[in-house]
Amino acid sequence: MGKRRCVLIADDARSVAVRLADLVGETGQFEVVGPVFDGLEAKRSFEAKRPDAVILDFAMPLLSGLEVVQAIRKVSSTCFIIVLTNQPDASVRQRCLAAGADQYLHKSRDFEAVPGILAGHFERIP
Repeated sequence: MGKRRCVLIADDARSVAVRLADLVGETGQFEVVGPVFDGLEAKRSFEAKRPDAVILDFAMPLLSGLEVVQAIRKVSSTCFIIVLTNQPDASVRQRCLAAGADQYLHKSRDFEAVPGILAGHFERIP
């Protein structure tokens, strides 16, 4: 991997957000922005920092993860967006991907894989 990529983390469950920030940050490959704890903070942090990737929960206060994905896609086609959630509903997954999320992952199954997914994505990009 070339340059350190900037990653924004947003989840209203503070313990999850902090744990994810630690997991991503300890690789040394990424500069972590946040974590932030609601959708509005996520949108504002994205606008201010323009991170290379955003990892966010679907169910957050003020703005949902879906609304944040839509807001990001209005201004960036290149930001790598991962929705990391416990939502089992296939229609939620479909809506997030249709709105522009690149990955839709389940917290209980995919949490530990997130740093590798980020690294794999950025290895393919010059």
